Amino acid sequence: MEGLTTNPIFVGAAAMVFAVVSTLGVRAFAHRFGYVAKPKTDRWHKRPTAMLGGVGIFIATAIAYFAFVPPTRESLIVFGASSFLFSSASSTI
Repeated sequence: MEGLTTNPIFVGAAAMVFAVVSTLGVRAFAHRFGYVAKPKTDRWHKRPTAMLGGVGIFIATAIAYFAFVPPTRESLIVFGASSFLFSSASSTI
């Protein structure tokens, strides 16, 4: 199993599965609680479009990080800084 978790094709495929699943979950949440962009004349979409897609991608990235990246001091700093940037950008919306 250790060799499998260092295989870039397996890690990439697993991260993609995490992204699809978490994005679908966040999409369902957005529709259920009204976090959608309503259609307008200046927009291309004709149906309400779910927002918060970045949250799903962040969740998938966090899952892949904790599943496949060895927890070193440097990698935790990078993940912490990325989480801070994500949270500060999300709070401006």
